[in-house]
Parts: sequence; structure tokens; C-alpha cells
Amino acid sequence: MLLSLTREPIFSREEYFYITEEWNKLRKEVLRQCVCDILIPIFQREAHERLLEEARDCVIRKASLRLNHLISTEAYRKTFSYEEEDDDMPDLGTRVASICYSADRAEATFAVVIDENGMVMEFMRLVHFTKGMRSKFPDDVLLKKKDLRELFYLIQRRRPHLIVLNSENMDAIRLAEDIRNMLKTEVEVNKTFPVQIPVEITNSDAAKVYMNSRMSTQEFVEFPPLLRQAVSLGRFALDPLNEICHLCNAEDDILYMKFHPLQNEIGKSELLFALQLECINRVNEVGVDINRCLEFPHTAGLLQFVCGLGPRKALHLLKILKQNDNLLESRTKLVTFCRMGPKVFMNAAGFIKIDTAKIAERTDSYVEVLDGSRVHPETYEWARKMAVDALELDDAVDQTVALEEILKAPEKLKELDLDAFAEELTRQGFGNKNITLYDIRAELNYRYKDLRMPHMPPNGEELAQMLLHDDISNVQGKLVLGQILSVAYRKINEKETNLKARWNDFTSTWVCPCCKRDNFKEPTDVSNHFGEFTGIRECPGVPVGLRVRLDNGLMGFVGMRNISDQSEKITDPTKLFKPGQNQYFRVIEFKPDRLECDLSCKSSDLRGEEDRRDKYFDSDRFQEDNIADEKSEESST
Repeated sequence: MLLSLTREPIFSREEYFYITEEWNKLRKEVLRQCVCDILIPIFQREAHERLLEEARDCVIRKASLRLNHLISTEAYRKTFSYEEEDDDMPDLGTRVASICYSADRAEATFAVVIDENGMVMEFMRLVHFTKGMRSKFPDDVLLKKKDLRELFYLIQRRRPHLIVLNSENMDAIRLAEDIRNMLKTEVEVNKTFPVQIPVEITNSDAAKVYMNSRMSTQEFVEFPPLLRQAVSLGRFALDPLNEICHLCNAEDDILYMKFHPLQNEIGKSELLFALQLECINRVNEVGVDINRCLEFPHTAGLLQFVCGLGPRKALHLLKILKQNDNLLESRTKLVTFCRMGPKVFMNAAGFIKIDTAKIAERTDSYVEVLDGSRVHPETYEWARKMAVDALELDDAVDQTVALEEILKAPEKLKELDLDAFAEELTRQGFGNKNITLYDIRAELNYRYKDLRMPHMPPNGEELAQMLLHDDISNVQGKLVLGQILSVAYRKINEKETNLKARWNDFTSTWVCPCCKRDNFKEPTDVSNHFGEFTGIRECPGVPVGLRVRLDNGLMGFVGMRNISDQSEKITDPTKLFKPGQNQYFRVIEFKPDRLECDLSCKSSDLRGEEDRRDKYFDSDRFQEDNIADEKSEESST
């Protein structure tokens, strides 16, 4: 549009004097310099900066959404219980067995069982775990069965409620299926172990970062890297939020996780701020048991995200509490003993929870039951008043006793008229506390209820995302390298059994009407191929395509129409392709639910450049602009 101004007769006079024409040329040159040398570069720079800023914001937003998706899953809850617990192993809550293998099959696999607090109970080294059950070598199968047997003994001793496997590559699907089959067989044979334990493939990005971090070597000095990864993977399966916050340390290890392909192109401080903001929102939604942070140091990373604290105050708070026998009996001691300031206390008190049941077992002092809830200390009196009114007791009654009774029968709180209570508080000068009262009632019904999404096994798209380590939206249209496994055939139907052999003039041989083989010298050879005389059919059927394994482990299929640009002339694909042959393919369609691809090896598809335009690209407007530019160039010449 700006360039069109230089071609229009603007600021010119339609006279035919020599001086007038010179002035018109000068005005046109001035206008051209103003537009081309000043305005357009400024607009280009502004557009570039704006697009760059929007792209940066988009990457940060998508990275934050990715992290939010990881930490929005609540802690794993066991779906079953063992009928009998051994006398020497009391009930330790939810236990997870974590198995980590390497892409290098020569490297040993490690399995570890951790308790509900993320502490290691027992671990095992499995040398032959990655071998295949369908291996050509019988010794490999025997060694694999031996490792599976040892793994079952570990499961039988420690009795986990969940088995997780790292998402190293596509082999994870095969290994997970081997574990399921082993458990199914053992459950059928061993009646003393009548439990089918769920086996899942879990995102191992955080576990890999922890494996290579400095804090992992300090926590597990003698553990090999893969075993440290297994420990972190089990902790991630127990509670993703805890393990992600564990990576938010002084070295900023969380930045080594891959949240977006372009995250390295933006500033680390901006990305770190966005990721920490997601952790702050989620941690304060869940709450932090500060005594658990003192008892298990790997959970202390949560405390830094409590409102009003931060890394420095959280570290100082833990340091003070370690001098008090690693115990915080009540929230009031945050002020009296820890010397927490009033503003920090007002911000943090509601998000620091205390397990009142455990505190009552460890101390004889008075335990405030509301310290184990989201109710803020400044509203404790309102909560007690609600308990007394719900039980219809006199004000002279001990409110603490009433509160304990209402926690046992919270359904009585439904009869309260909270709107009238809110109006009374407004008259007393506390402002509009209607929402606060409803939140208190909800909290008394279920103290510190986890509002995150329940744990669910990964679906097809999530599993493909984990195993491919790439955005699955980029798979379709890619040029990939694969190995041909075999030719796929379909069964012969009744009509095709009556087909007769055809004569091929070009090869001077007879052709099978189904599999299209043309190396038969006599029609009787085709009949024998069909099994008419021997009863043994050698014909595999009608060829429908090729089975392919891609380099990334995905399985693919090439239909007959996608084998060549002249597919109608190709009847027997075995003449062109052999098992084990490496070939380039173009991904036509990716099916994440089945982890399969529809491929093409047509020359036209292989030569075609990848269309990197996204779905928001306006192709019609692009063509219109090209036509307009061509017309303007023609008119200028």
C-alpha cells in the first residue's frame, strides 16, 4: 500500500513546463525516499518486534500449559488393597514399583519399590530385561524369563499398588506388555497372589533431569544413574507436583525439561518466571505439610512456592524448625517460635497445613484441629461459631468440642444460613465475607481436599507424545526412514478361489490370480499353488500393501495405491521390495491411538517439499497478495 503512493501522481501538477516537470520529479523522489527509506524500515522493524514478542509469549504460554498439565494430576491413590499384609511389613500406604531401562540393550535395567513418602524400600538390577520374548535365540528368551521371575519375586515381597515404566522409546510398549503377561500368568498359577497390578508407561522427562542433576548424586551417592532415574520416576508417579518442585532448585534444573521445542530461543528468566508461577498456583491450591518437608527433605521444594515465602524464607524456616526436633505443632508457632512477620504470616498461614493426627501422637500439648485445614487463623472464630450454630448449642459450650463434633458429621453445616451470618459480619465492620463463609463450610466438609484431576493412565495421544519425544502434530507430512518388514496380504474369498490362472505374454509364464506371482510354467503349478491337489495352500492371498517399521519405532503401512505413481501396473510388490530393505517414506496420516502411520513411497510424494504452513495460514489472501504484487510490477514497468 505504501509503495503504491510512490506510483500515484500525488503532490504533482499537470503542467507541461520544463520547470514543473522537474519539480514533479523532485516531489516524487522525496516521496519515494520518505516511504521506502524511512517509513517502510520503521514499520518492518516494529512488525518484526511485535511478531517476535507474540511468538515469545506463545512459547511461554504453551510451556506453562504443558507444565500445568503435568502437575494438575493429583497424587496416585491405590485402586485396590492386598488382602493380607505380612507381619514384618506393615501397611505403608501406596507403594509404587518403578522400572527404568536404557535405549542401549547392553545396559542393565533397574527396578525399585518406593513407599508413599518416596523412600526406597528395595531395588533390583535386571540384566536381560530388555530382551524380547520372541527372540530368535532361545537363550535370550530363557534369560528374559529369569529376569521377569526375579521381578515378580520383588513384587511379591513388597506388594506395590502400581508399576510404572519409563518412556524411553517405543520398546516401552513391548516391555509393559511383557510385565502384564507375566503378572497374569503368575496370578493364575499362584493363588496366594490374586491381584492384577496396573502397569503404566509414565513420562520420564523429570526423572531424566533428576538423574543428571547434582542433588541426585548427593542424595544417592552409590546409586548408578539409571537407578536414580527409577527413584525419581516412582516419586513422579506418586505425586508429580512434588517431583517437579524438587527440580526448582538453585541450579534451576527445571529449565532442562522440554516443555516446548523453541523454549531455548527465549530468555531463561522469562520462562523460569512463568514456570514458577504455575508451581505457585498449584502448590497453594494443594497446600504444604511442613512437618513432612522436615521429615523427608526431597519434598522441601514445595515450601518455597507458598505465598509470602520464596526460596530464602523457606530455607530459613526449615533451618529454624530443625532446631525444634523437626516439628511444628501449630500455626501460631510460626510467629512465636519462627519469628515470622505479620504480613508473611497473613499470606502463608492458610497454605501451610499440619497433620493434626500425627502431631497429637507426638506431643501432649493442645492441637488446633483447624491447623489441618485451609481455614485461615484470622477466621478460626467464625468456623467455631458455625460449628456451634450447626449443632444448635449455647454459646457457653466449649467451641473446640463442637468443632470436633462437626468435623465428624459435617452434613449438619448444610442447614446453616450463611447469608444471614455474612450480613451480621458486614454490620460489625468486617466487610462482605459471604464467599469466605461458603469456603469455610466447604473446607469443614472435606479438609484440604485435593482439587487436582484424578490420576488416569495416558491415552493414545499422550503415550505417543511421551514415546516419540516430539510434538505429534509435526509427524504428519514428514519424510522418514523405515525398514520394510513384510508384504501384507488379505485372505482369499470364495469368489477368488474359482479364478483361473492367467498367461503373461511378456514373461511367458502363468500368473496366480491372487498373489500375482508369475513364475509358474504350467497351469497345474498354479493349481498346486492353490492347493487344489495337495490340500496345502501356498498362496498367501491378495497383496494389500507393505508393513514398515520406522526409525523412531512406529509401525507403518503402505497401501498398494501409495507404493508407486503407477500403482496400477504393480501387481506383485515382492518384486520391488524385500524384507529388511531400507526406504524413505512420506507420512500421510498418523494414528496416535494405535501408534501407527499410513505411509507413501510414491516418487511424487517423496520429492514434494514439506508444507510447513500451519492451519491458520490464509492461502487465499496469500494468492491475492501475489496477484496484486504482479499487477503493480507490470503497471510500473
